[in-house]
Amino acid sequence: MCQIPLARPPRRALAACSLVILGACTTWRDQSAPLPTAQRSIDGPLRITRGDGYSILLDGADVRGDSIIGLSRIEKRRVSIPLAEVRRLEQRHDDILGSVALAALVTAATFGAYIYSVLAFFGSD
Repeated sequence: MCQIPLARPPRRALAACSLVILGACTTWRDQSAPLPTAQRSIDGPLRITRGDGYSILLDGADVRGDSIIGLSRIEKRRVSIPLAEVRRLEQRHDDILGSVALAALVTAATFGAYIYSVLAFFGSD
């Protein structure tokens, strides 16, 4: 009787695939520019495009007076951007449907590779 050697997939590879699948599908959605009189916190990372075309990513953003204040991801310091200079304001959202589709695709590809290896193993005898 011929036995197929089954190897356990490495845990690091599974963890890496999980991280890619969970973090891969995000989208940026336009947000309306806040009013200068409104003081509020904005959840999640923000992508702000200024009138001159310069974009900046902010975490922990707050609207205070006539400015958006937050921690710059690139410069690693707090920055303040006047609302009058904001041309576009986008907030990142997770795309659940995209994540599920990617997970299904990776699962199908892994299963297909496994079936191919089993057929190749039996075909080599």
